Amino acid sequence: ASKDHTLAHVKVEKDWSLQEKAAALENFMAAHSLSFPIVLKPDLGEKGLAVKRINSLPEAKQYFRNIAYDILAQEKCSFTKELGAMYYRLPNEDKGKIFSIAGKKFPLVVGDGKSTLKRLILQQPRLKYFSHLYLKHTEHDPQAVIPEGEPVVLSSLGNISKGAEFYDAMELAYPKFVEELDQISKNLPHFYFGRYDIRYENEEQLAQGNFKIVELNGAGAESSNVHDARFSIIDFYSILFKQWSLIFRIGKMNRSAGPRRLSLFRFIKDLWVTKKKMRHYHV
Repeated sequence: ASKDHTLAHVKVEKDWSLQEKAAALENFMAAHSLSFPIVLKPDLGEKGLAVKRINSLPEAKQYFRNIAYDILAQEKCSFTKELGAMYYRLPNEDKGKIFSIAGKKFPLVVGDGKSTLKRLILQQPRLKYFSHLYLKHTEHDPQAVIPEGEPVVLSSLGNISKGAEFYDAMELAYPKFVEELDQISKNLPHFYFGRYDIRYENEEQLAQGNFKIVELNGAGAESSNVHDARFSIIDFYSILFKQWSLIFRIGKMNRSAGPRRLSLFRFIKDLWVTKKKMRHYHV
């Protein structure tokens, strides 16, 4: 790709001591001229599980104590908007395509000059179900009255599990953006299907190919636009069936080319080990 679309990151090994992990984080931040906040997340995870914004070194150390597995430390992206772009390329084709794009709205409340932050959250039919997350991790005083018209973003993580809303946004498939994603994807060995979670500042910048990749999810990721509230249950399953039909088609083509397939036993074992690890994520 013609631009650098990656965020600075480093892997913190599970076998290191707490002091070694803290030193590795400080060295990483110094090398990239970063300051807090940064983002810490498990190297193996899903649905935003245990992804956390970290505001200080003591907070990072506590995170290291809680997650006894490999961790990724990542630069916090300054871009304010996020989308999920599902990419695919058939093994016998040179050019990849975009299967879907989901725009994301971060959960927020707007002050009325009378209500506390906690009350504003509990008044929202959807957000009240995530109130335990917002009230635990908010940087604001839950009992503070929010001035009239002032917006308060409750989570800047673009995950359904954190209250973000997803909507179909295929109109964001600008030619330059798609071209950059395709070039990035073709530089990844044996990569044919996955979802990029992407940050961008505005539509004009995205159209020029200016964006940052937060993470890349593999074949197990879903097409996030299925969560658009405007879609019916038929639309929901239609999109998922098309997605999995495409995945099986790519898999069949790759198998015929010679790579050894994963046995059912190994698949189930890997899945069990992964789920077992994630049950021990406590932040």
